[in-house]
Amino acid sequence: MAFNSQDFDRKLAQWLKGRNGSDALARALCYLALILIIVDLVFHWMWPIWLSLVLLVLAWWRVMSKNVQARRQENDRFKQLIGSTASAWIESPVSMMTESRNYRHSRCPSCSQQIRVPRGKGTIRVTCPRCREKFTMKS
Repeated sequence: MAFNSQDFDRKLAQWLKGRNGSDALARALCYLALILIIVDLVFHWMWPIWLSLVLLVLAWWRVMSKNVQARRQENDRFKQLIGSTASAWIESPVSMMTESRNYRHSRCPSCSQQIRVPRGKGTIRVTCPRCREKFTMKS
């Protein structure tokens, strides 16, 4: 019997239909579990492995949950708790690493709008897109 990847993809999509899927909280749990596994490899303690196993089971339960509304509310509270910048790092760490190398982020002193300017341009005058406040910042 030959392996048919299209058939496998269809069956997997059918099985995952109506489930929560991966969200920021599940990814954060997996990252934390990975950090605990590395800690265990360095220090040879037992509790990080057990805690990482619990975190991975919890992340898998979140991904497979069919109570999407409750998981979405939990994820929204988590993202609100950690803030937008940390949430963006959890969502896409590779693109945020590239972003932080190429751009500098700051906040408008008047309205706290986050502003992104290219790095390496020296001290520049910036206009806030929200409140039109003009201020200088180092890029």
